[in-house]
Amino acid sequence: MQSLQAEDLASAKGMIVLGSASSVHDRSDWQRTLEGWLRPLLDRGLPTLGICYGHQMLAHMYGGKVGYLHADQAKDSGFRDIELTPFPGSPWKGSKGPVAVSHCETVTEAPAVMAVFATGPGVPTDGLRHRDLPIFSFQSHPEATVEFLKNHEIPSERAPLAYGHGLVQDFLAYAAGR
Repeated sequence: MQSLQAEDLASAKGMIVLGSASSVHDRSDWQRTLEGWLRPLLDRGLPTLGICYGHQMLAHMYGGKVGYLHADQAKDSGFRDIELTPFPGSPWKGSKGPVAVSHCETVTEAPAVMAVFATGPGVPTDGLRHRDLPIFSFQSHPEATVEFLKNHEIPSERAPLAYGHGLVQDFLAYAAGR
Protein backbone atom coordinates (compact mmCIF):
# COMPACT_ATOMS: atom_id res chain seq x y z
CA MET A 1 0.00 0.00 0.00
CA GLN A 2 2.89 2.39 0.61
CA SER A 3 3.76 2.53 -3.08
CA LEU A 4 0.11 3.17 -4.03
CA GLN A 5 -0.31 5.84 -1.38
CA ALA A 6 2.86 7.57 -2.61
CA GLU A 7 1.48 7.92 -6.15
CA ASP A 8 0.15 11.26 -7.37
CA LEU A 9 -3.04 10.19 -9.13
CA ALA A 10 -4.25 13.68 -10.07
CA SER A 11 -3.63 12.91 -13.75
CA ALA A 12 -4.51 9.21 -13.68
CA LYS A 13 -6.77 8.19 -16.57
CA GLY A 14 -7.90 4.87 -15.10
CA MET A 15 -7.30 2.09 -12.61
CA ILE A 16 -7.22 -1.70 -12.88
CA VAL A 17 -7.65 -3.76 -9.70
CA LEU A 18 -6.26 -7.23 -10.35
CA GLY A 19 -6.78 -10.64 -8.81
CA SER A 20 -5.54 -12.04 -5.52
CA ALA A 21 -5.47 -15.38 -3.76
CA SER A 22 -7.29 -13.65 -0.90
CA SER A 23 -11.04 -13.63 -0.30
CA VAL A 24 -12.98 -10.43 0.32
CA HIS A 25 -14.17 -12.20 3.48
CA ASP A 26 -10.64 -12.27 4.93
CA ARG A 27 -10.92 -8.58 5.85
CA SER A 28 -7.15 -8.26 6.23
CA ASP A 29 -5.64 -4.88 7.05
CA TRP A 30 -4.33 -4.48 3.49
CA GLN A 31 -7.82 -5.12 2.09
CA ARG A 32 -9.49 -2.49 4.26
CA THR A 33 -6.67 -0.05 3.50
CA LEU A 34 -6.94 -0.69 -0.25
CA GLU A 35 -10.71 -0.17 -0.21
CA GLY A 36 -10.33 3.07 1.77
CA TRP A 37 -7.65 4.32 -0.62
CA LEU A 38 -9.69 3.36 -3.68
CA ARG A 39 -13.08 4.73 -2.59
CA PRO A 40 -12.34 8.46 -3.21
CA LEU A 41 -10.96 7.61 -6.66
CA LEU A 42 -14.13 5.68 -7.50
CA ASP A 43 -16.34 8.46 -6.13
CA ARG A 44 -14.56 11.07 -8.27
CA GLY A 45 -15.30 9.00 -11.38
CA LEU A 46 -11.89 7.51 -12.18
CA PRO A 47 -12.56 4.77 -14.75
CA THR A 48 -11.88 1.51 -12.95
CA LEU A 49 -11.74 -2.10 -14.08
CA GLY A 50 -11.84 -4.89 -11.51
CA ILE A 51 -10.57 -8.33 -12.48
CA CYS A 52 -11.32 -11.50 -10.46
CA TYR A 53 -10.58 -10.41 -6.86
CA GLY A 54 -11.01 -6.79 -8.04
CA HIS A 55 -14.47 -7.75 -9.38
CA GLN A 56 -15.42 -9.34 -6.08
CA MET A 57 -13.96 -6.48 -4.02
CA LEU A 58 -15.83 -3.80 -5.98
CA ALA A 59 -19.10 -5.72 -5.67
CA HIS A 60 -18.48 -6.22 -1.93
CA MET A 61 -17.64 -2.53 -1.43
CA TYR A 62 -20.98 -1.54 -2.95
CA GLY A 63 -23.06 -4.04 -0.98
CA GLY A 64 -23.01 -7.15 -3.18
CA LYS A 65 -22.49 -10.68 -1.95
CA VAL A 66 -19.55 -12.96 -2.68
CA GLY A 67 -19.56 -16.71 -2.12
CA TYR A 68 -18.24 -19.97 -3.41
CA LEU A 69 -19.01 -20.84 -6.99
CA HIS A 70 -19.56 -24.50 -6.08
CA ALA A 71 -20.93 -26.03 -2.86
CA ASP A 72 -17.78 -28.19 -2.55
CA GLN A 73 -15.62 -25.03 -2.92
CA ALA A 74 -14.01 -26.47 -6.05
CA LYS A 75 -11.99 -24.15 -8.24
CA ASP A 76 -12.95 -23.30 -11.81
CA SER A 77 -9.87 -23.31 -13.97
CA GLY A 78 -9.42 -23.14 -17.72
CA PHE A 79 -11.45 -21.17 -20.25
CA ARG A 80 -15.11 -20.31 -20.62
CA ASP A 81 -17.03 -18.17 -23.05
CA ILE A 82 -18.56 -15.01 -21.68
CA GLU A 83 -21.25 -13.00 -23.40
CA LEU A 84 -21.34 -9.21 -23.15
CA THR A 85 -24.54 -7.21 -23.44
CA PRO A 86 -23.99 -3.69 -24.82
CA PHE A 87 -25.09 -0.67 -22.79
CA PRO A 88 -24.95 3.10 -23.38
CA GLY A 89 -21.43 4.49 -22.93
CA SER A 90 -19.90 1.01 -22.81
CA PRO A 91 -16.26 0.46 -23.66
CA TRP A 92 -17.41 -2.82 -25.26
CA LYS A 93 -19.78 -3.88 -27.98
CA GLY A 94 -22.00 -6.88 -27.48
CA SER A 95 -19.81 -9.90 -28.10
CA LYS A 96 -18.99 -13.41 -26.98
CA GLY A 97 -15.61 -15.03 -26.55
CA PRO A 98 -13.27 -17.17 -24.45
CA VAL A 99 -11.53 -15.89 -21.33
CA ALA A 100 -9.25 -17.57 -18.82
CA VAL A 101 -10.74 -18.44 -15.43
CA SER A 102 -9.12 -19.40 -12.13
CA HIS A 103 -11.27 -18.87 -9.06
CA CYS A 104 -13.30 -20.52 -6.29
CA GLU A 105 -15.45 -17.55 -5.34
CA THR A 106 -17.70 -15.29 -7.36
CA VAL A 107 -20.22 -12.51 -6.94
CA THR A 108 -23.42 -14.32 -5.98
CA GLU A 109 -25.55 -11.17 -5.72
CA ALA A 110 -24.83 -7.94 -7.56
CA PRO A 111 -25.16 -4.75 -5.52
CA ALA A 112 -28.15 -2.54 -6.32
CA VAL A 113 -25.90 0.17 -7.83
CA MET A 114 -24.40 -2.28 -10.32
CA ALA A 115 -25.87 -4.08 -13.31
CA VAL A 116 -24.78 -7.34 -14.90
CA PHE A 117 -23.42 -6.88 -18.44
CA ALA A 118 -21.55 -10.17 -18.91
CA THR A 119 -22.57 -13.73 -18.18
CA GLY A 120 -20.94 -17.10 -18.58
CA PRO A 121 -21.94 -20.72 -18.04
CA GLY A 122 -22.55 -21.14 -14.31
CA VAL A 123 -21.53 -17.54 -13.58
CA PRO A 124 -24.49 -15.18 -14.08
CA THR A 125 -22.50 -12.19 -12.76
CA ASP A 126 -19.37 -12.54 -14.89
CA GLY A 127 -19.29 -8.81 -15.64
CA LEU A 128 -20.67 -5.89 -13.64
CA ARG A 129 -20.93 -2.17 -14.30
CA HIS A 130 -21.81 0.63 -11.93
CA ARG A 131 -25.04 2.34 -12.95
CA ASP A 132 -23.67 5.89 -12.49
CA LEU A 133 -19.86 5.72 -12.34
CA PRO A 134 -17.31 4.37 -14.88
CA ILE A 135 -16.66 1.22 -12.84
CA PHE A 136 -16.60 -2.16 -14.60
CA SER A 137 -15.50 -5.63 -13.57
CA PHE A 138 -14.99 -9.18 -14.80
CA GLN A 139 -14.88 -12.37 -12.74
CA SER A 140 -12.68 -13.95 -15.39
CA HIS A 141 -9.10 -13.08 -16.29
CA PRO A 142 -9.12 -11.19 -19.60
CA GLU A 143 -5.57 -10.03 -18.83
CA ALA A 144 -4.23 -13.59 -18.67
CA THR A 145 -0.91 -14.31 -20.37
CA VAL A 146 0.78 -17.60 -21.18
CA GLU A 147 2.81 -17.15 -17.97
CA PHE A 148 -0.43 -16.66 -15.97
CA LEU A 149 -1.80 -19.87 -17.47
CA LYS A 150 1.38 -21.80 -16.57
CA ASN A 151 1.32 -20.43 -13.00
CA HIS A 152 -2.30 -21.55 -12.63
CA GLU A 153 -1.67 -24.91 -14.32
CA ILE A 154 -4.00 -24.14 -17.22
CA PRO A 155 -2.89 -25.70 -20.53
CA SER A 156 -1.32 -22.87 -22.47
CA GLU A 157 -0.60 -24.37 -25.87
CA ARG A 158 -2.67 -22.43 -28.41
CA ALA A 159 -4.51 -20.64 -25.61
CA PRO A 160 -7.27 -18.30 -26.85
CA LEU A 161 -6.07 -15.08 -25.18
CA ALA A 162 -6.89 -12.52 -27.90
CA TYR A 163 -10.55 -11.97 -26.94
CA GLY A 164 -9.68 -11.20 -23.31
CA HIS A 165 -6.78 -8.95 -24.30
CA GLY A 166 -9.19 -7.05 -26.55
CA LEU A 167 -11.48 -6.44 -23.56
CA VAL A 168 -8.60 -4.95 -21.58
CA GLN A 169 -7.45 -2.84 -24.57
CA ASP A 170 -11.00 -1.52 -25.00
CA PHE A 171 -11.07 -0.44 -21.35
CA LEU A 172 -7.67 1.26 -21.68
CA ALA A 173 -8.84 3.15 -24.78
CA TYR A 174 -12.06 4.15 -22.98
CA ALA A 175 -10.13 5.45 -19.94
CA ALA A 176 -7.59 7.32 -22.09
CA GLY A 177 -10.38 9.01 -24.02
CA ARG A 178 -12.18 10.42 -20.99
